[in-house]
Amino acid sequence: MCLFAFFADVPAHAQPTAPIETGASVAATPVGGSDAFRPPAPDAPPADPWLGMDKAKHVGGSLLLTLSTQYVLVAKAHWAETDALPVSAATAATVGIAKEVYDRYAGPTAFFSTRDLVADAVGIALGVVVVLL
Repeated sequence: MCLFAFFADVPAHAQPTAPIETGASVAATPVGGSDAFRPPAPDAPPADPWLGMDKAKHVGGSLLLTLSTQYVLVAKAHWAETDALPVSAATAATVGIAKEVYDRYAGPTAFFSTRDLVADAVGIALGVVVVLL
């Protein structure tokens, strides 16, 4: 419906046409209009926005991993809180880095995201703040 409204005032000869298959990639074939409906080039890195569900999962996962490791070390293994805190933070950081290395070499996108690591660091920092309260 929106496309109909968009093209309603455009003469038929000015409307975009389908690309002609000539061996060139579809992404490189000019079709006129917006590029919003073209598939990304196969070698293009995936979109990695700063804000989104993926980053929220990284923050939350790192926060929960830091807090749960801290709990296990203090309540179950009888460590001092000050001794357990660096181990808890390092554990969450190691898991975050390992996940990004996995994404790079074995994941479906083959993409290492430094933004995901920043989100992991935010989650770890929040966990440290909660422990120190």
